[in-house]
Amino acid sequence: MTMKKFQVELPEDMLEKMRHGYAAKRRQGGYEVKNISDEELAEYFMSMGLNYVDRKISEILDKEKK
Repeated sequence: MTMKKFQVELPEDMLEKMRHGYAAKRRQGGYEVKNISDEELAEYFMSMGLNYVDRKISEILDKEKK
């Protein structure tokens, strides 16, 4: 599979919100809250979003096949 790299710009307040959300999710799951970089944090949320988008696209395509 060929991969393409994209760059996004996020405002500081969004990064802070993401950091709080990441920490809350880790605590709720009973995991240690790791100190990760802004880049790792953005990758974490991007992968979550891309997985969600992939599922939704699959649902749409499955409905179209019917």
